[in-house]
Amino acid sequence: SKTPTLFIHGNQDHFVPTYMALELYNACQAEKKLLIVNDAAHGESYHKEKKLVQSNITHFLEKYVG
Repeated sequence: SKTPTLFIHGNQDHFVPTYMALELYNACQAEKKLLIVNDAAHGESYHKEKKLVQSNITHFLEKYVG
């Protein structure tokens, strides 16, 4: 993919282990950013760190969408 990609992952995700997110991030050839959220299990990143996730999404969109 040539589409800029924002990866958001919880470091306590046991359904999709963090190493898998790192493999996807490293394989991605597009512009990219990786956010690992501490103490977040699968699907919990936004609820654990709303401001952090929101700011990363906002900055990413401002950079690539305008």
